[in-house]
Amino acid sequence: MEYLIQAIPWWKDFRLPDVTKTIILNSAQMAGYTWAWVPLATPAPKQMQRNATIMRFNIETGEKEIYASGMRNPFDIAFHPLTGELFATDNGRDDLGLGAPQEELNLIIQNGDYGFPNCWDSQDAPGCEGTIPAVAFFEPHSSADGLDFYTGTQFPNEYQNNAL
Repeated sequence: MEYLIQAIPWWKDFRLPDVTKTIILNSAQMAGYTWAWVPLATPAPKQMQRNATIMRFNIETGEKEIYASGMRNPFDIAFHPLTGELFATDNGRDDLGLGAPQEELNLIIQNGDYGFPNCWDSQDAPGCEGTIPAVAFFEPHSSADGLDFYTGTQFPNEYQNNAL
């Protein structure tokens, strides 16, 4: 067996019963990205500071860092094919009833705080100053589970490089 990448974050490293185990590689940055979710609607304990985050790791050394925080369940991430910007879907809290919060599409900014657990939707509640709102919303609890950008040729040009 040959290891292509060593020391990548995985479930025992996060001390969670389960996390998304997908890794997105960005060869231009020589970096990989993965994410960890909070299994319930509750905030992550301080000793689990990597929960509700997107992490980046160096492909060569495995060195890890929290790239962005404040997303309960960043279910999928993708890089825009032209700009290289990183986007993520986020499935919000489950304890606020059927009408809130909305699921989100976020433009991920390094060191950005997206507000979980106390800020969602318009993020205009006290204490939400400085958090980054979503660029698009989906129905509450609809589970925005995938993300990709269309780069094919079968559909009209207006679909090119748009999120699916």
